[in-house]
Amino acid sequence: MILPFVLFASTSLAAERFVSVSGQCELRVIPDRGSVELSMEKTLPSVAAAVAEVTKRIDAARAEVQKMSLAHLELQTSQFQVSERRDWEKDKHVFKGYSAVMGLTVSTSQVTRLGDVLGMSARLSLTGSGNLRTYLSHEKQQAEYLRCLDLATVDARVKGERLAAKFGAKLGAVLSVVEGPNQDAAPPPFENKRMSLAEASNSGAPSIDVGQHTLSSSIRVSFGLK
Repeated sequence: MILPFVLFASTSLAAERFVSVSGQCELRVIPDRGSVELSMEKTLPSVAAAVAEVTKRIDAARAEVQKMSLAHLELQTSQFQVSERRDWEKDKHVFKGYSAVMGLTVSTSQVTRLGDVLGMSARLSLTGSGNLRTYLSHEKQQAEYLRCLDLATVDARVKGERLAAKFGAKLGAVLSVVEGPNQDAAPPPFENKRMSLAEASNSGAPSIDVGQHTLSSSIRVSFGLK
């Protein structure tokens, strides 16, 4: 990609001569966190019975996850909903009961072990497991962005020196620096993968590929010329 540059010169004052360039960086970074959502849905004659059943099943899943001793584990109730269910039969709506849905999001720094979580959900016959995603923790994202910013700074200076040399000049002091927006290709999630209950049941504990995410930064620098 050809990046724009601006070269200014003045015939009056040398101090007014400067060059403005952009510095770019793009890194491929391995994510250090991942999460998966487990869910349970049940339709029963009463609201109380439906809620009690999904609560019992999600509580069992939560207990199993806690036994895994996953590093930096975070658990969050991701959804809870109760609704009346009616199906269209013989030209009329027929009451079938009350449907309750509860979800549990499991996140950990041991991304590859999320396969064990999916396998466990299949063994417990939860009705849903998916929305698998990988992402950068705040700490890693900040550290990698600062590293990318350093590389963008080097890129800007190299471009400035090349342009100045083409016009028979040398770089002087930095006159201004403007940081561009953080252009992460992110959700979170950066990446979504889904697995059906049947697939999870057949494969036991599926393998999880962590992959990489793209992190980028840009700056705009003006150098005086001498």
